[in-house]
Amino acid sequence: MALERKYSVELKAEALAMVDELRERDPGDRSVVRTTALALGVGEQSLRAWLKTREKREAQRAAREAGRDGAASGITGTAGGPASSGFDTDSVGPGPAAASGELERELAYLRGECTRLRAAINALISS
Repeated sequence: MALERKYSVELKAEALAMVDELRERDPGDRSVVRTTALALGVGEQSLRAWLKTREKREAQRAAREAGRDGAASGITGTAGGPASSGFDTDSVGPGPAAASGELERELAYLRGECTRLRAAINALISS
């Protein structure tokens, strides 16, 4: 059985922010994940998994928000019923442990965004 290495939430956020920054600088560079993984000493496949997880989370968030907008405007589903079930799924969460984990991931993501924004501001100031 392979030994699983655990990375800190902060390191994950830093890696995701670095990938975003490098992709913004050169959108055609296909070695961004490899470069970031080597620079931070993390596994390339781990970094790819973090990116995939973030993309799924963002897609789910967008779908929830679209569902709220659709329910508020009276959009109906394909069977003629309302687009949402009428339950507020955000308030009926899976429990405190899962909510805590989600909040930690959200915090790490926001910290990574702050790091990326600070770098962008510094780049603008220095140029």
